[in-house]
Amino acid sequence: MEELTITVAEKLGIDTAVAQKAIGAILRFVQEQSTPDLFAKIRSMDGVENLMKDDDAAEAVREGHDKAKAGGLGGGLFGLVFTLLKAFGLFAIIKQLLSTLPGIGPQAVRMIESVEDGAELTVVLKQLGIDREQGVSMVRMMMDFIKDKLDPETVDRLSSQIPAVAAFMGESKKGE
Repeated sequence: MEELTITVAEKLGIDTAVAQKAIGAILRFVQEQSTPDLFAKIRSMDGVENLMKDDDAAEAVREGHDKAKAGGLGGGLFGLVFTLLKAFGLFAIIKQLLSTLPGIGPQAVRMIESVEDGAELTVVLKQLGIDREQGVSMVRMMMDFIKDKLDPETVDRLSSQIPAVAAFMGESKKGE
């Protein structure tokens, strides 16, 4: 993971300590969102445990959860719309309605979940000084690293289990 940390810091122009905290926070987020057997594969990689032990990464994840649950995603139109949808429980209602649509229901629900989870991950990274564009690049670099060190199937499973990973990976491909 040291190799990934150095690469992320260099490519994003951030301090290595910030890269370590952000990678640790993403790993914690992935752990919470994935199945134990899948995360066990990731945990087996050298350095994962050390990155996840970082107190600042843990605090960023806690604060990110709290802010996302409260709908506090900052300014701008997206932040306002997200806050309103979250505050009035509209995400849950929209997901329930969409799930009843034949054929497209599951994909539509997954899209809503990716917005929710992606926003939460964005808040977590913002706590550490990582903007959205840097966060997208960081997640992409992490998934490429995992694909190289473990196998492509692990990344595919992560993308299918964690809508935010799929969303960030999709955004990354749009920018390429």
